[in-house]
Formats: sequence, C-alpha cells, structure tokens
Amino acid sequence: MPQVALSASGGWGPPDLLPITMAFLTNLAIHESGHFIIAESLGAQENTLDFFSRKEGSFFLGLSTVRSIDEKARVPYIMGGEVATSLSFEVTLHRYRVSPTLYNRALLFFNGTEFLWYSIYAFYFENANDSRHDPVAIVHETGLRPEMILVIATTQAALNVYRVYSGQDRLIPYFTFDQRSASFWIGVRF
Repeated sequence: MPQVALSASGGWGPPDLLPITMAFLTNLAIHESGHFIIAESLGAQENTLDFFSRKEGSFFLGLSTVRSIDEKARVPYIMGGEVATSLSFEVTLHRYRVSPTLYNRALLFFNGTEFLWYSIYAFYFENANDSRHDPVAIVHETGLRPEMILVIATTQAALNVYRVYSGQDRLIPYFTFDQRSASFWIGVRF
C-alpha cells in the first residue's frame, strides 16, 4: 500500500489545504457535471448549474436544475452526480495507486464517501422534504425510505474505503443507469 506524507513535518499543515480544497472542488464539479451531462443526454430543457447558492432557505454546494425532463428520466437525472463521482473514484483509485499524492488521496475520500455524507446532510441537517437534494429526490421518486438510501450509501463508502486500504478490487460498488432507471450494483471479481 503506497504511503503519502501529509506534509513535510508528517502532520497536517497549511500547505495541505490547497490540494484538499482542490480535490473537494473537483469532486463537486464532477458531481454536478454528472447531472448536467445526463440531463442533456435525456433531452432536458433549460439545464442549469449553480454553485454555493442559497435557494428558498436551503444551502447548496452545487445545484443542477432543469425546467422540464421526461418523467421516466427523472431517476437517472437525479443519480447523475453519483454515477459521475463513482466513475471518477475508479479513475482516481488507479491514479492514486500509481501516484499517491495528497490530492489523489483527498479526491478518493470525497468521491468514495460523497453519497454517504450527502445523504446524512440531506436527511438530518437540511429540510428532509427538499427534493432539490439528491437523496431526498431519490426517496420521492422511488419510494425507498431514507434508511435504505443510507444503507446503500454506507455500503458503497465502506467498500470504497476497503478497496483503498486493502489494495484489492474483488468487490466493486457502482451505479448504472439507462433512460428510465438507475441501479446500485456490487461487482465481484474472481
């Protein structure tokens, strides 16, 4: 397992803030771009992105909106951010194994655990009925309970953490989508 020095002194320091901040912003841009790209591919009208905005009492790090989208395409659109960050996690994991920089490690953390943190934030720290937050929108569109979303998000995060620290890719969590659905899978490599 490659090791990465956190800073010259071996601990956290001010120089570490730049790569960590850049990794966070990269993750945010990838997540919102996932919504935007999937919305475009599904024929959404007036597709927009906003970052660090407050709308009607809720704070959004990033917010993708569409004026209209086919009702059957709503779930893939809502899952667009998770699909994009899941794919980004795979690319970053490969890059981290070759080049274990602090930026790559931070991006792995943000990409690999985002759905879990976002779900906790949306269900417990924001208005749990605000469907502009992806986890809440998933609940409204699918009928899944918030607890089930948290189980999926926790499973994904735990498997991602295991893959980073074990160096093994026997169990791979991922999302797929088509024009009418999105699915969570765990791939098994033999």
